[in-house]
Order: sequence, then structure tokens, then C-alpha cells
Amino acid sequence: MAQDIRSIQPWLNQATKRLQIEFNPEKIILFGSWAYGDATKRSDIDLFMVCQCDFTPLDRIGKVLKLLADSPRAVDAIVYTPEELERCKHRPFIAQLLREGKVLYEREKTLAGS
Repeated sequence: MAQDIRSIQPWLNQATKRLQIEFNPEKIILFGSWAYGDATKRSDIDLFMVCQCDFTPLDRIGKVLKLLADSPRAVDAIVYTPEELERCKHRPFIAQLLREGKVLYEREKTLAGS
């Protein structure tokens, strides 16, 4: 039986705020079964985040998972820099999550000097 996203929404809201404070991301997207409406009792929470940071890809993921260790479900995280996203945005998997995922947070774009 499919699980309702409302069951994890309070945690998602808190997690998104923590990620904003810690990483100042450009974007956070929920993808996978929770975003697409077919989560089950065993479904993990899939998060994609874009942020400018100097950590290695594995270190980025480790820091996110540590920050979100209180999750009600297992968390799977993908963390790209803006440059990495630009190079990979046309790959089928990334294109799908960008197109079909649920945006939890997106930083406002501002013009320089405004």
C-alpha cells in the first residue's frame, strides 16, 4: 500500500531548513517514490541537493546523511555542485529528477547590485 507524503512532511520541512543553514544550497529536490506518489513502508527518502562546496562527492553525501540522521526512513542523498549539475543535467536520471521531482527549496536568483 502506498504511503502518503504527509507522513514525512514535518520531517522534510525540518530537514530542508537544516540543509539551508548548513549548506546554503541553490536547490533541494525530493525525488523517487516519495515524490512520485508510490512510496511503500520500505521506501527510503531520496534527496538531490545543489550547493557550492569544496568537499569531495563522498564527503558531501556523508555530511548530509549525518545532518539528517534523525530521519524516519533511510535517506539516500545526491549532492552536486552547480558546475557538476551543468555537466550532467542532460543525463536521463538527472533530467528525470529535475523534471519530475518535488522542489523542497530553491534559492531566489537576484541580479548583482539589486
